[in-house]
Amino acid sequence: MTKASPVMWLLGGAGAVWAASRWRDRKAARDDAWAADHDEDEIEPVREAAPVETRPGTTRALSRRYDGELVAYGQGLPLPYLRALAARESGLRADDPKGLINVVRVVREDYNARHGTRYQPKDLTSPAINITIAAETLRRIVDSYARHHPDVPNLQEDWSNRHFVELLTFGWNAGYSERAGVGRVARYLEQLGQTDITLADIAKNAHAAGASHWLWAHPKKVAWTRSVARLYVDERVRDHAAGLPVATAPPPAPVSDPAQVGG
Repeated sequence: MTKASPVMWLLGGAGAVWAASRWRDRKAARDDAWAADHDEDEIEPVREAAPVETRPGTTRALSRRYDGELVAYGQGLPLPYLRALAARESGLRADDPKGLINVVRVVREDYNARHGTRYQPKDLTSPAINITIAAETLRRIVDSYARHHPDVPNLQEDWSNRHFVELLTFGWNAGYSERAGVGRVARYLEQLGQTDITLADIAKNAHAAGASHWLWAHPKKVAWTRSVARLYVDERVRDHAAGLPVATAPPPAPVSDPAQVGG
C-alpha cells in the first residue's frame, strides 16, 4: 500500500478548506439574496413596539378578498397577520410578480428542494401556491426561533406579543438564520446575558454580532417591519369585532400540480 506524501496531505487539506469556504460563501450569498430581494414600500417610521392592544387602531381596514385562501393554506398562522403581511408586500394583489405574499427566489428554491416541487416565478401568482410557500417558510422561522432560543420569551410563538410579531416579520424580511440573521444576533445577546430581546435590540447589535448588513444598515426594513406589526394589531381587533376566526388551518394536502413534482 502506497503512503500518501506530505504534499498530497497538504493538497487534500487545502482542498477541504477550499470546499468548506465555498460552501460558506454560497450560504452567505443565499442569506444576502433573501433580504436583498424583498422590497419595502416607503413608510413613516413608527414608535417602538408595545404589547398587542385590544382597542381599535387608526389604519384603514383591509380588503378580505383573499381571506378564503389565507385560511385554507395559512398553516395555522393568524389570518389578520397574513392579511397584513400581504397588504404591506403586494398591496393584496395576487398578480404581483412575487405573489400575494412576496416569495423571493431563495424562499421558492428552498421550498422546491424540501418538497420536490418545481415552482417557477410565474406560479407565485396563484394564491394557493404562494400562500402555501410563504406560510410554510414562516412556520420554519417560528420553529427555528423556538428551537434555538428557548430562553428568549419574545422568540416564542405568541401572537398577543407584538415583539414576537416584529421579530418574526424581521426574520422573514431581512433574514432569520443562525448563520447571519436574527438568530445570530439573538445568540450573541444571550451570550452577553440578555434574554429580553426586541427588534430594536436586534437592529442595534446586528453589526457587533457579525450579522448580515441587511439587519443593521437598512433602517427602512425596521420601519417596514413595525408597520406590518401595527397593521396586524389593527386587523386583529377588527376581526375579533367581526367574529372572524383568528387562526388559519393547514391545508388537507400539499398544493402541488403533478406536472411540477419531480418523479
